[in-house]
Amino acid sequence: MKKEPILVKKILKLIGRDRLLFNVDIARNAKDLKEIVSHSTFLVIGGAGSIGQAVVKEIFKRKPKKLHVVDISENNLTELVRDVRSSFGYIKGDFKTYALDIGSIEYDAFIKSDGKVKQRVQRSLKVIYDNS
Repeated sequence: MKKEPILVKKILKLIGRDRLLFNVDIARNAKDLKEIVSHSTFLVIGGAGSIGQAVVKEIFKRKPKKLHVVDISENNLTELVRDVRSSFGYIKGDFKTYALDIGSIEYDAFIKSDGKVKQRVQRSLKVIYDNS
């Protein structure tokens, strides 16, 4: 097991643990996790908060096919993108952030359309190029 920073050790002691939760499981299943995530699409709602950022980073570093992040705070989304780019670089997959309030009509429209535009274009191209 890798050495944990001093602050992490202090926090673990405070909560009565001797190691981080899930580290062993994640390490044991790293190959499968990367394979599954790299072929999957994700929508993280509340992705610029503290827990949301941790989730986004864990998904991003496994190079997902698509990762869309929604949060009400545009500033926090900007910081998230900066942090992810400086820590992990870029991925081939579709990584986008959206500053939306989940109670808004814009959010409802986003949920209804996300992914469908690409599918419509692909169907249209199939009709143009494959007239069978």
